[in-house]
Amino acid sequence: MPVGQNFCKCLYFTSNRLARLMNKIAEEEFSYIGLSPMHAFLLMTVSDQPGITQKELSDILHIAPSTSTRFVEKLEAKQLVYRKNEGKMTFVYLTEKGIGIQDDIKRCWRNLYKRYAQILGDEDAQRITQQIDEVCDRLRKKNKKFFNVLIVCTNKCYTSSCERKYINRINIYLYVQTNVYIE
Repeated sequence: MPVGQNFCKCLYFTSNRLARLMNKIAEEEFSYIGLSPMHAFLLMTVSDQPGITQKELSDILHIAPSTSTRFVEKLEAKQLVYRKNEGKMTFVYLTEKGIGIQDDIKRCWRNLYKRYAQILGDEDAQRITQQIDEVCDRLRKKNKKFFNVLIVCTNKCYTSSCERKYINRINIYLYVQTNVYIE
């Protein structure tokens, strides 16, 4: 059996393959409105929760805070969102243009769903989506403690004062989360 066929038995390989295929189809559907699918998710989230913080956006979209910041900056440049600072908090709101594009975003999501449901069937499309979501939740919950430990252990080798402060914050966070301090 060729080596590549064995890769299909690997969840990591198969899930990335699926993500690449779905991303290609999604980008095709969103291309006519000039947005990436992730930007559309962000706009939908801000539409549902006007004044959401960037941290909350990061949590909801399962992306790093720096990625959230980059997305918001791009959408600001397109005049779809604006930020409002109050002290250390930054809140994100849709502009009139951002509000006006919501129907187009929903149409893109419907078209995307139709495309893959046409191939998989409605029932399988919904079942697979639910199963993948459940797997993500299970892996995330099970590996959260391990992931935090890994970050601390991996970052321990850095020596600049800025990085040390970051490492100390992770150590404190890890201590609070697990009641085990890792040196």
